[in-house]
Amino acid sequence: MTHIRTFTAAVFAVLLMGAAPSFAAAPVTAAQGASASGIVFGIMDLDGVLRKSAAGEDILKTVNAKRKEYEAQITKEEETLKKQKDEIIKKRDKMTEADFENQRKEFEKKAAQGFKMVQERKQTLDYAFNQAMTKLREETLKITAEIARLRSLDVVFSDDSVILAERGYDISEEVLARLNKDVKKIPVNFALPKKK
Repeated sequence: MTHIRTFTAAVFAVLLMGAAPSFAAAPVTAAQGASASGIVFGIMDLDGVLRKSAAGEDILKTVNAKRKEYEAQITKEEETLKKQKDEIIKKRDKMTEADFENQRKEFEKKAAQGFKMVQERKQTLDYAFNQAMTKLREETLKITAEIARLRSLDVVFSDDSVILAERGYDISEEVLARLNKDVKKIPVNFALPKKK
């Protein structure tokens, strides 16, 4: 993918921090580039790598399967509540005011429990997805750091912070290939942490 982004500001920031060693003789390969200051850099599409990775796709598939399971539970609960409501309305004329009030309160209690269940299921899905993706991101950054070390890259920029660059600077495909080789699956934990 062609990057229409700029790394000038980022390189300038690195120079201001004093990280400008001399790399005049450093070779420029297809996956790295050297700026005029001698800084050797690469560019990576982190979000794209996470999304395209086998582990990322597996996380999404696992979470979506659990979502469908939860949706089936919620639908069943909604149908049960609807039947109870219809039954109460149907028998309304045959009940005393006290009986009706008791059944109404019982129904509202069950409806509140159903709403709580929906909220907990949503929270569980969000937690599980975020935890798994955080682990995948950590693994991806470890691999990126290793590739940067092997290629003697001083800096790896996120592609969304770069306006213009040659395709050769992009190490995304290399990171993705290594990630798919080393990390095929990330466990997805659907158990919410216990409240302290």
